[in-house]
Formats: sequence, structure tokens, C-alpha cells
Amino acid sequence: MNNQTLNSGERLYPKEANSLDLEMRDQFDRYALAVQYAKDADCLDAACGAGYGAKILAGVAKKVLGLDYDDEALHHARSCDKARNL
Repeated sequence: MNNQTLNSGERLYPKEANSLDLEMRDQFDRYALAVQYAKDADCLDAACGAGYGAKILAGVAKKVLGLDYDDEALHHARSCDKARNL
């Protein structure tokens, strides 16, 4: 994964676990709103990308299913996020 991929705007990856990069703030703000509706729910994160948002939802949801068309992003998400309900 190169810096162009990391910062393309199409696919965002936090630089380290639990980091909040300023350029990603809008993404995290959207998930902060979604968390309010996800408590004890079955959730779908369509276009989940690297999976950081699905992991946020998994903190309150009953179950989260993340979907994406990009195999590299899904591989990254599976390798980083190991919640039992994700």
C-alpha cells in the first residue's frame, strides 16, 4: 500500500489502530452519528473499506456485516478488526 492509496480519498486507512487523523475526521463523525442508531441492532456497513467504521459500529451493535468491492480493503479489514460480532 503506498501513500497515494492511503490518501486518495477513495480508500482511507488509519495510520495506526485507534488513531484519528485530521483528514479522516469527517469519516469518523459520520460513524459517530450512526452509532446512535446502531445500539443492539443488526447493521450493514456497505462500502466499509478498511473496516474501521464497521469496528466502531461493532462496539454497540448486536451484529455488523461489512461489504466492499475492493479485495485489498476487505483483506485489511479482516486482518485488523477481530470483534466477535463483526
